[in-house]
Amino acid sequence: MNKFIGVCALFLSLTAFGGECDSWNLPEEQPELQEVNERIALYTDNMKAGAFAAAVEPLEWLLVNNPDLHKSLYINGVKIYSRLAMAEADNGKSRAYRDRVAELYDARLSLCKGSGEVYNRKALDLYKLNRAD
Repeated sequence: MNKFIGVCALFLSLTAFGGECDSWNLPEEQPELQEVNERIALYTDNMKAGAFAAAVEPLEWLLVNNPDLHKSLYINGVKIYSRLAMAEADNGKSRAYRDRVAELYDARLSLCKGSGEVYNRKALDLYKLNRAD
């Protein structure tokens, strides 16, 4: 019985924590590395300052050019687009932001081999954003 519990615990720890894009996958070439670091600084500084619309361009550049950089791109991207969706009065723009949240979750799940926790977070966030529809 103890062996069974140990095997179950090992399996759960491997599936819950494995392949989550935890390490940074930075470019090796200096010009590319500098550009990536500048874009990271731009989007995170704008996000922290509450300038979510200004954070979109550098974030999207990173997602297009370095999609496997780190899971934080997807985590912060969800935060940015969720805030934009909640603040947007135009229903069409708000819908586009909400759709982008779903796309970011899907990209994270496919690239980073997400766990059940990420699926649960996706469901909860999308419910919160779409419950008025």
